[in-house]
Amino acid sequence: MTNPKKFRMKCYLEDCNNKIKISNFKCSYCNIFHCDKHRLPETHGCSHDFKKTHLESATLIANKMRCVAPKIDLIT
Repeated sequence: MTNPKKFRMKCYLEDCNNKIKISNFKCSYCNIFHCDKHRLPETHGCSHDFKKTHLESATLIANKMRCVAPKIDLIT
């Protein structure tokens, strides 16, 4: 019945006992609340694949910016 993503009053990391404040935000990638010290994805070991996300967004932007000339019908 314990859900790991449930809001706790302390930081989610086992070694950290810092209390969560009202001003703390949850990680937008793993949706877990962390203290001020572990708020960045690098510091709490976020399991989100940043390289894959960056590659997908870069590919999407490149496809939107691609300039393709319209085909012209030749009159014969």
